Amino acid sequence: MRFAISIVALAAAVFAAAQDPFYRRVGADGPPVLDGPSQCLAVSANGWALIRTLASNAVAPATYGGAMILRSPNGTLEPIVFPDEISLYLTAGIREDGEIVVFQSSFDILVYRRSTKTFQHYDSPTGSGPGGGIAVVGEKAIFAYDAGRSWSMDLTTGRRTWNPAPLYRELLPEQVLRVGVNGRWAVASADGGYSFIDLESGNVREWKFEDETGDYRFGIVEPSGTAVWAIAGRFTTARLVRHNFINGQTDTYPAPGLEQASLLDAAGRWVFFIDALRLVPQDTNVRNDVYAFDRTDGSYKLVSRKADGTASGDVGTFRADLAGKEVFYGPIPDLSDPLTGPYGNLYSGPVWQGSLEPVLQAEAPFAWRSLQQEALSPSGKVALLNRNNEVKLDDNGVVSTLAAENQFFTAVAVTDDAKVAIWTGPNNKLRIWRKGIGIKTIDATSAYPIHWDPKTRQVIYSGLYNAGKYQLSAYNPATDEVHNLAPLSAIVFDYDAAGGYAAHRLVDKVIVTDLSTWSTVTIPLESGTGHLGPRITGDGVYVSIATNRSSIGRFFRTRDGAFRRTTPYGLAMRNPEWLKEAVGDGFIYTATGARVAGTLLENLRTTGPVVGPPAIQDGFVFHPKARAKPEIGFFRTVPGPGGVADIFTGSLNQAGLENSPTRLRYRVDGGPWKFFDINRVYLRLTLPDGEHQIDGQAFDSLGREGDIVKNWVVTDSLPPVLEPPTARITPDGLMIRIVASGGSQAQLALYENDQALGYEPVITRSNGYEYLLKDPKPGTRYRFVFKITDGVGNESTAQGEIVTP
Repeated sequence: MRFAISIVALAAAVFAAAQDPFYRRVGADGPPVLDGPSQCLAVSANGWALIRTLASNAVAPATYGGAMILRSPNGTLEPIVFPDEISLYLTAGIREDGEIVVFQSSFDILVYRRSTKTFQHYDSPTGSGPGGGIAVVGEKAIFAYDAGRSWSMDLTTGRRTWNPAPLYRELLPEQVLRVGVNGRWAVASADGGYSFIDLESGNVREWKFEDETGDYRFGIVEPSGTAVWAIAGRFTTARLVRHNFINGQTDTYPAPGLEQASLLDAAGRWVFFIDALRLVPQDTNVRNDVYAFDRTDGSYKLVSRKADGTASGDVGTFRADLAGKEVFYGPIPDLSDPLTGPYGNLYSGPVWQGSLEPVLQAEAPFAWRSLQQEALSPSGKVALLNRNNEVKLDDNGVVSTLAAENQFFTAVAVTDDAKVAIWTGPNNKLRIWRKGIGIKTIDATSAYPIHWDPKTRQVIYSGLYNAGKYQLSAYNPATDEVHNLAPLSAIVFDYDAAGGYAAHRLVDKVIVTDLSTWSTVTIPLESGTGHLGPRITGDGVYVSIATNRSSIGRFFRTRDGAFRRTTPYGLAMRNPEWLKEAVGDGFIYTATGARVAGTLLENLRTTGPVVGPPAIQDGFVFHPKARAKPEIGFFRTVPGPGGVADIFTGSLNQAGLENSPTRLRYRVDGGPWKFFDINRVYLRLTLPDGEHQIDGQAFDSLGREGDIVKNWVVTDSLPPVLEPPTARITPDGLMIRIVASGGSQAQLALYENDQALGYEPVITRSNGYEYLLKDPKPGTRYRFVFKITDGVGNESTAQGEIVTP
């Protein structure tokens, strides 16, 4: 018991003492230009615009992964402190007054309230929609889905409901192209036309193409959700076509040569498209530019233009406001001619007059972020980086240039005093920089890893020599001496160096070398068992080895090879309080085995104090955090046939560093909490028909409780109600019908004299389903079997037959 208490106390002390900032960008120098592209995700009816930028320096201090920014109608920029990786959220909607912004990723819904600058988080039941966007009306958001479906969410409670299924007639709705701004209507593409869907009733109006070629392309829906534009025809017959679903009117505008254009947006009197054609004298390039077609006079206006009025070319992103008065667009990175600044800018301005101005300007110096081209000192205060093939050293925010390689190189190591830096130059030649002395190059191709021992000031590396073999060596740049640590014939699987010792692993042993005396000790390894490591603690006292078969780690003493203790399944770090996961990218608190996330993205999603060792990722130095509360990694409810509700859950994330046992409990409709079996991730409940609220919560043995995750589910045990199907001969063919209620989809199996013809697509009617068999054979018996299924999987079948005269 005393040991357990001391462990909890130690963990609490680490918790309380950690005061380091969470993360900071390193290597920032040069001119203040954006280091990533930007785009406008959504615009409200009152002119609020949501800007998504992948530039880390769009706001200050720098933000990992970019930033979300609200732009007010008068041009004021308001950064949103985002709780997740920005690149995951490609769909968003803004309420008319700019107060609420709703973000959707493949797994999550985030609701941002501007007045309080707070987020609400909900699971997404479907994943991101196919591009139809999000309408935000009052305290409700309407989301597009596929097959013409949509769903709504109460933004106060998170309650989700499916909108009525579309009652399509002849055209089967496919991808929802846009949900109208009032949330009442949506337009979906279909095979042979477009479907206009009343989201409250499911009623559908259809626009079938005038000809049977189906040569209508690039459908774009106006913000109201009541009209659609398409391009029809080819070459000299190309034309823009607008169909108004309210009055049924179709307008055609000749547009010869636009058959290769792509429609982008429509608003007001404009329809916007992108093409490489030069339609006005100001377009002097042969690259893609944005144009606006004015349906009031049939003219074209150049939209993507430089300050001098000429075409910019190479447009990558585009969005118009809902009135068609202002546009937002960004050039493709590294291809376009600059307008008034570098490629990362996003531009805005009026459609056809005046100049376009940058929406964003860099708030901090440029620093190109590059993967796996950076190294961090043990304390995390000094970083070595590759910035455009220049060797940069960031000493606690002060950036200096050590060398210009002018080609790709990899940063290897840097010391806490910023006096030694190591990288590999051309052909993996090892370069050692020492402050006040300069650069020393080792004329041998080096393999990774490469280690610097601060105590003896030597480099341990594996160099490629004659006969194509690698030699593990220690090099002292002060004396130019090289000591071989393993025979040329040895197969070295891994090695490390720190605290005056080096250690390398052979097939059946680990050899530890004292880098001052060159004496060695041998640690035998079990045969037939996979191993990882070695790793040496920063003080040189212990060498760590992880064993695959038993999933444990072990510490041995470096000076004599004596076994000291087992550890959780990980490898030692320079700070002996922490281990690196043997499998995975997290860190393990050595005393208790508690895990903290090892990536910057996971830590962005974590609320709690900073506790872990420093790490570097994509140009950002960060310290991992421990969770303040236990969390459910995944919790979702799905209705099933027969009145059941299935609960699916994922991993549980522990709080703190105590490694406290953590469990999951659930409750139905505010009733008593019930516990999930510790080894289960799935549970089936049978509930009365109707809507139910199912809550989940993580809790641990120390009494900490996580946030309650709420789900709503509507259970249904009643199968669809069917009447006997009927069939009759009509002038058009054999019409087969069934009256049904309570179903959402139908399948028809058709047989001709008991020979299966396969499954036929049926047409949905307000009171059932029908199918027309054209050209039935006379004197033939046709048997038909309908299977009607509702939204949760309940099904009913009915069959009938007819003999044609």
